[in-house]
Amino acid sequence: MKCAMKYSRIDFAIGTLLVLFVFVTHALSPVSQPYDSRWTIHTAESLLHEGNFDLDEYLPLLEADGFYHIECVFPDGSRIRRVHKAADCKGGHFYHFYPLGVPIMTAPIVAVLQSGLDVMQPGLGEWADRQLGSEVHKVFFRGDLIGSSRMVELLIASFLIALSTGLFYLLARDWLTRSSAVLLALLFAFASPAWSTGSRALWMHGFSMLLLTLGLLLLRMGRSWGRWPWAAAGAVLSFAVFVRPTNLVPLAAVGLWILWQHRGRAAWFALGGAPVFLLFASLHLAVYHAVIPAYSRVQRTDESGLSLGPHVPEALLGNLISPSRGLLVFLPLVLFSGAGLWIWWRSRENRDWAVLLAGIFLAHYLLISFYEDWYGGHGYGPRYFADIVPVLLLPLAACLARPWRPRWAIPFVLCAAVSVFMHSQGAWCGACMRWDSEPREIRESVWRIWDWEYPMFLRGFRQPDAAPAKPSTEVPAARQTK
Repeated sequence: MKCAMKYSRIDFAIGTLLVLFVFVTHALSPVSQPYDSRWTIHTAESLLHEGNFDLDEYLPLLEADGFYHIECVFPDGSRIRRVHKAADCKGGHFYHFYPLGVPIMTAPIVAVLQSGLDVMQPGLGEWADRQLGSEVHKVFFRGDLIGSSRMVELLIASFLIALSTGLFYLLARDWLTRSSAVLLALLFAFASPAWSTGSRALWMHGFSMLLLTLGLLLLRMGRSWGRWPWAAAGAVLSFAVFVRPTNLVPLAAVGLWILWQHRGRAAWFALGGAPVFLLFASLHLAVYHAVIPAYSRVQRTDESGLSLGPHVPEALLGNLISPSRGLLVFLPLVLFSGAGLWIWWRSRENRDWAVLLAGIFLAHYLLISFYEDWYGGHGYGPRYFADIVPVLLLPLAACLARPWRPRWAIPFVLCAAVSVFMHSQGAWCGACMRWDSEPREIRESVWRIWDWEYPMFLRGFRQPDAAPAKPSTEVPAARQTK
């Protein structure tokens, strides 16, 4: 391990090339998943043009989409989680149900994209009308980001994962040669949920990967770059909590790690995070009339929440080995991550990082297993593990730093090939994404997550002839996707 993190121009050039390559390949991958994220672009546009987060100006679109994941908040703080008609929200405002951190991060990218398209009008729009057959592409090149929001989500999400890949390369360079760091960065981009989930739409997961990667990179930089990386890491990891509440796990773990290993920097870490928490507390009070919005609460009305219910044993197993949701099934490379953690544990200079990354993984694993909707509703594979992909794959650096030998290199290559195949199906196989609803809605047939005969990742090769029979031992479906 290097005693100081230094990068050359070559490193930044390689990182830039990785960003460009991953962006193009991910953006060209055809499957998109704008499910719960479908109002993200609208909220970002509202923030840019109206200066608020409500979607009142899009009422006709909300009505046409059945108010999907729209809640109504009234001036007195009362709310209606499931709006059925516009009259239900008389005197209130319509909001997307999900965290405000996502549209805040999306808005600057939308502003740049919109400005670029506007500058090229009307020529670009006229060219698109003459040359392109897809109506969505025509609408996009005319500069209508709302009408082409599905495509815009895919482009921005692909950019987020591409940027995460470049940062992950720089992070890996602290342990690896350039060639090995490139390999690990490409595994991050193509052998993990970064491809099958993170870049498929503006879920919270892609933002989580970006912020967690950046936060870990700042922590490594903090060893030799002074105080500011610690404050910046505090701000970045705190912001991640308001993108995805489960990111409270890495924030808390890093805070404890700093108290253990770098106590003198703890104040700077806290100083960076405090303004972020104050900012979002103010926003939540202004928008929801509560410091903690409904989405971030442990127990929620008419929604799945955290509990120590009878689902936990099944969730603990299913999150690891379910044929359609299991981490070890879709990302067998994590077996080598476990070996990497052991290698780091046995070395003095990396032992603290082995403890940190193992702690984040275990706490996150328990948290998503306590969630009543542990199988993730509609989504591809182990979607709830997507947020911590940087933590899952970074320990591979310990394996790649060792001499390649057939006894471990061959199994490693096989696991990498399986992982790439699994996540390519989430990015390229439309039939695989329809597994959640065909031949039966997953919430009405939760037992299918244990069906090895027709698992999600093989739907492009094998399709059942008819809706499978419902076994008498079926576990009741959870109430809602999160």
